[in-house]
Amino acid sequence: GISVCASCAEGRLEVRQYPLGSQPVGVTISHNHFGGAGQSDGVQDGAYGVVIDGNTFDGIVQAGGYTRHVDSIQLYGQSHTTISNNYMRNFTTAIMAPDGGDHEVVANNVIISPTANASAVQFGHQNGTTFTHNTVKNTDVHAWVGAGDATPNRSMVLQDNVMVAAGFVAGGCVSCTVGYNLFSKGATGTNALTATPAFAGGSNPTTYAGWALASGSPGKGNASDGTDRGINPGASIPGTPNVPGGSGGAGTGAGTGTSAAGGSTASGANGPTLTDVSLPTIGARASAFSVRWHMKPRKPRAGTRVVLTAPKTRAGGRKCVWGVGRGVTRRGCEIAVRFAKAGRKHITVRISDRSGAVVRGARDITIQPRAKATKKHA
Repeated sequence: GISVCASCAEGRLEVRQYPLGSQPVGVTISHNHFGGAGQSDGVQDGAYGVVIDGNTFDGIVQAGGYTRHVDSIQLYGQSHTTISNNYMRNFTTAIMAPDGGDHEVVANNVIISPTANASAVQFGHQNGTTFTHNTVKNTDVHAWVGAGDATPNRSMVLQDNVMVAAGFVAGGCVSCTVGYNLFSKGATGTNALTATPAFAGGSNPTTYAGWALASGSPGKGNASDGTDRGINPGASIPGTPNVPGGSGGAGTGAGTGTSAAGGSTASGANGPTLTDVSLPTIGARASAFSVRWHMKPRKPRAGTRVVLTAPKTRAGGRKCVWGVGRGVTRRGCEIAVRFAKAGRKHITVRISDRSGAVVRGARDITIQPRAKATKKHA
């Protein structure tokens, strides 16, 4: 029942970086249970290189009367995130990432929607993001262009997944790879299979490891890398933590502290440590300029004109792309926007220049209620 305050960050666990850097922040979120009702996301990530690995998300739902969108994981103003070995079930939205991303990795997760025909995995404005070796049921994975937005997903890889009563909606994906997926119906992409998978935990598994393919199942041993399609419990995912006792995926229940493959989790001084992983930097000269941007007026009201101005760059030739919420982007280094409703808004900006530098900034702003009309007296 965790509901955050109106002016608070939206996640039960929130990671923010101002400005967004070009090296991993060193934050790993591992072997936790996020669940129960409440008006807040499970995890909201707005930093570079965050690892979300081996957690259980269970029961994070959009209840009636909520004024905020509630997601198991929301990516907002982030880059190079790794989401791996998680068990997601009983949710309204599993992964919400329509506002942009750069080389995010989503791998080896179990994503089970409680209702059929859901749209619980959303990607927008992604560049080089991969969605591989996941087992998905009852929800489509969207990698498309949102309404009123001309920025497509580019160079995504949707591969080696098991999709039960699920599929890909990727009409807005440019230069994207869809292949080696197993579908229970309606196969798309190259080297796809249409068959009914058999799972180690039976027809309706109740643990993370139970959703691995059983011996003799279609898709067993014939993924693009020679392993099983869908999850491979214990598989090594680049960028995930090295947890003593083995990497076994999400726990078996709420806060049990036991990994699904039998390894024990660590805590305290012997907790998870990051492996030595070299991630690419964003741009050749990411520190070439600051990403402090300006807004006028400083306390804008709903319905009024808000001007956002990006800083100049040393090399010149700057180009700017702004994210102004829920998948809407604007181009230009000085833009004017209007927000119809009061409340907290998350603004992002991506700035590049002719030197090859690319940096990002993000800031939460508060839009004040509309001014009350004053009555004129005769």
